[in-house]
Amino acid sequence: MQGIEIEHLSQYYGRRPALRDVSLTVPPGLYGLLGRNGAGKTTLMRTVAALLPCRAGRVRVCGVPADDAHAARVRALIGYLPQDFAAYPSLTVRETLAYLGTLSGMSGAALARRVPAVLRQVNLTEQAGKRVKALSGGMLRRLGVAQALLHDPPVLIVDEPTAGLDPEERVRLRGLLAALAGGGKTVVFSTHIAGDIEAVCRGLAILDGGRLLYAGTAADLKRRTGARTLEQAYLAFVQGGAR
Repeated sequence: MQGIEIEHLSQYYGRRPALRDVSLTVPPGLYGLLGRNGAGKTTLMRTVAALLPCRAGRVRVCGVPADDAHAARVRALIGYLPQDFAAYPSLTVRETLAYLGTLSGMSGAALARRVPAVLRQVNLTEQAGKRVKALSGGMLRRLGVAQALLHDPPVLIVDEPTAGLDPEERVRLRGLLAALAGGGKTVVFSTHIAGDIEAVCRGLAILDGGRLLYAGTAADLKRRTGARTLEQAYLAFVQGGAR
């Protein structure tokens, strides 16, 4: 079974609810998770990646429960790029991938094959010998995608990957994610920028205040709200004018 299944998921930080009874199915392909800062997107993705235990409800990744008993199996199925991805500035791009791969338990032979392969995938081959501190913001995000792809997982989760990038780098990164999804992976693309999702994602979900407001296609959302753009449709939902 491919994709992600979320059933009645609730999460809390102390007594404060972060997710409220979220049920969602994410099929293979590029899927957008849209919501403003604090909507619960990061909590949802960290739970799917088995980095946070489920407080209530159930999550399955490619049919495997994302619980304590199966956490290692789930993490092997997922490549995760957090919003705050950082690397040692004095290491080169190639050294960074080799170091992170070693930390994740990959063997030298596997790394020797995978490092040049993922560098080609993210178009960083020419920067392999460049130090991290010399990379542009877009290159650093692509390095983050590369480390998430090292073990060739079927599921890729990326948290706000285009935030702070210039328009050209945003387009380049969106194209990379679309290409990965086209290759058969399930790619969850979290953002607060509606235009990024509208450009590349057919399916999307809207979170606000920890609640799932919508799950479907961008085209259907615009039709239901009468909006011309996904941003207008999104605002109609979060402001309570269209549910």
